[in-house]
Amino acid sequence: MKNNKALITTLFLFFLTLISCSKKTPSDTVLKRKSGQTHGNIPSYLENYPKNIEEFFTLDYTPQKPEEEKPAFTLSLDGPIVSSDVKDASIIPGIRKLSDYSTEYIDSLDSKKTKRPELDANSIVFEKEKGNLEIASWGPQQVLPAAIRQPSFYVIFNHPVKAISALSEPLSSSDVISISPPIQGVYRWYGSRHIAFEATENIDPLRKYTITVNKNTTSLGGNALKKEHVFTIYSEPLKITSISPGYTWAKKHRVRINNNDVIPEATNEVLINFNYPVDENIFKPLIRINVGKEQKNFSVKKHDEKSLLLNIHGAIPLNSKVEIEVKQPIDDNNKATQRASYLTLRNFTFKRSNVRRSSGQYLNPVYLYFSHDVDIESVITNISTEPYMPITKDNVEVWGTTVLLHGLPVKFDSFYDIKINGALIDVYERQLSTRKVAQQIRVKVPEAASFAKYLDSGSKMLEAEFVPKLLIEYQNLYDGSK
Repeated sequence: MKNNKALITTLFLFFLTLISCSKKTPSDTVLKRKSGQTHGNIPSYLENYPKNIEEFFTLDYTPQKPEEEKPAFTLSLDGPIVSSDVKDASIIPGIRKLSDYSTEYIDSLDSKKTKRPELDANSIVFEKEKGNLEIASWGPQQVLPAAIRQPSFYVIFNHPVKAISALSEPLSSSDVISISPPIQGVYRWYGSRHIAFEATENIDPLRKYTITVNKNTTSLGGNALKKEHVFTIYSEPLKITSISPGYTWAKKHRVRINNNDVIPEATNEVLINFNYPVDENIFKPLIRINVGKEQKNFSVKKHDEKSLLLNIHGAIPLNSKVEIEVKQPIDDNNKATQRASYLTLRNFTFKRSNVRRSSGQYLNPVYLYFSHDVDIESVITNISTEPYMPITKDNVEVWGTTVLLHGLPVKFDSFYDIKINGALIDVYERQLSTRKVAQQIRVKVPEAASFAKYLDSGSKMLEAEFVPKLLIEYQNLYDGSK
């Protein structure tokens, strides 16, 4: 491919040369050449090409001969041979003899021979220190987040205390700071002013920790700390993140329990989740449970690392509030006692009604909504109408907290009343109310729906032998409707 491109390029240059020469001597088609010279604008590398157009297009059938074989050139790895008469002769021309070089060896372990300057770099760098040695910062301050289980305690001084050249691997002890109560970890210097203790085990969030800075600590410039410093670190205050009444029962039956309306089956058990690991033996004395004005006894067991499962002893009345209090485990960090509560099953009440147009199988439906699941057997005997209309099982459907009345013999665009007796009960056999007077609901029966349905539409073709007709279904159309 490369040879073809070279040939095309050469032919193109040759034609350009012919055109250039033809402009100067139109009648002369033969290019005159002399050996080693060029004529006009003809490059020297075109000297051996055809002299005219006829010669250019004449095929050359001269057989080609292969190139002459030559011996291969190989590199010698032995190098040039040096004469034995000259012991230190250079094998590279222009390089001086080895005897012209001199080498001096120095014992690096002998300080007198090495002549190294004996300087105290720290005294030079820090000789400009001003003022006493003080603590510029320490931490962690505020509170220690519950998510940090192995924190780093640190102290930063205003002047250098540790020489950079003296920094070493992490230490198991330090004469500058100490942590109390003791925990496993290492001390590490980050530069000359910053020392830190890095815990290698999880700390106890129920305890407070202190950093004590040795009062005998001095800077590299000789300034003393003057007095001992003690800093206190608190864990994040205890928090109740969530509670789940009836946790075991809800998990078994795969239902969700409303904390503001806990059913009787789930009332006596509650799962409490905290923001950090807890121990049941430590926390039981800190927990108090009240139902109304009565304090309840309970048992506690650990559910997982951050949660406790409480079982309340004794019966808990319906429609009552269960309050749980948890004190802070650290007395001087007692910012706020944690409180949580849930409500047991509230009173059975009627909420609202909804009247809709007739639709499908339901004629003149009326929906009644209650606070809890309704007992279907008590509906027929405790719901009536005025004027009186018989209500049977065919007129009633119950879906949990919803009661549907339908198919009553009423007229469109009329009024009637529905009466709900206070003796109506829910599935927990609780009456609707203690009132003797029944609850009365005024119902307006909607007008019958108006509609028109075309069973077909669009452009159609009908054979001529059939009478052209179109089926239309309609109801209650107004006069003049189109």
